[in-house]
Amino acid sequence: MEKTVEKFGKIDAGLGLMRSADQKSVEFYDLLNSVNCRSLIQLVQLAEPHLEKTKGNIVVQASPSPHTLLLDDSRR
Repeated sequence: MEKTVEKFGKIDAGLGLMRSADQKSVEFYDLLNSVNCRSLIQLVQLAEPHLEKTKGNIVVQASPSPHTLLLDDSRR
């Protein structure tokens, strides 16, 4: 985070991991959770002081049905 702020002067974007729903291993779900959930919390915590200085905002876009994939998989 600090290197990015030093190089670009601010934080203004981020992204998460996307992959086909065919990927069903437990390891993949662990990776997906780590990248898309845990990392989001960590990045928000790291970015917050920088965004306060620039009066920036944190916008999180999430699935309107976050449990659908797991629920659908459990029914197959």
